[in-house]
Amino acid sequence: MSLHTTILYVLLPLAFAMSYFSIGQSNAVAGTGIKPGTSVKASLIFSLLAFLMTILGFKAGGLLSGYMSGDPLWIALAILFFTGFRSIGHGWKKRVWFKIFDVNLTPVLLALGTALGVNLFFAGAALGLFQDVQMIRFSITVALTSGILAFSGLVYGEHFNDGFGWRAEIVGGLIIWATAIWLIVG
Repeated sequence: MSLHTTILYVLLPLAFAMSYFSIGQSNAVAGTGIKPGTSVKASLIFSLLAFLMTILGFKAGGLLSGYMSGDPLWIALAILFFTGFRSIGHGWKKRVWFKIFDVNLTPVLLALGTALGVNLFFAGAALGLFQDVQMIRFSITVALTSGILAFSGLVYGEHFNDGFGWRAEIVGGLIIWATAIWLIVG
């Protein structure tokens, strides 16, 4: 597997999925009483929304590139930097205010999945500006990674200290920034 493939289809999806892990882990650490089946339900909802938001972002990026003249790399860089900033900011705020949601409720899971999916929409839009990124491959990888990490956070999150989730989210944002720079330079 080439470095390009590894970064685009392993490292970048993992960076975006850190937010899903962080949500699950913070709820598991808080001991809000996660009901049986909630971990599976959350991972399925998060995976589906992650897939849909990424596909919509790719389509938006493709439409945007049709109206642009010149090189769209700088716009992609700006979008990815904004997305990384959102991820880092979310992790930092969680460190300060430590929000907990009742993840047993399906409407809460849908709202959280949609809110977290906004980053994936922006990522899809940025990557949609590049012709060499395979939309379905990236979207499926993001969906699977998000679902697995959300499930892991809810099931095993109580075994980590309360700072692990937000730190992982900040590291994810930094990886997004590094990937954006790598895409521009490479």
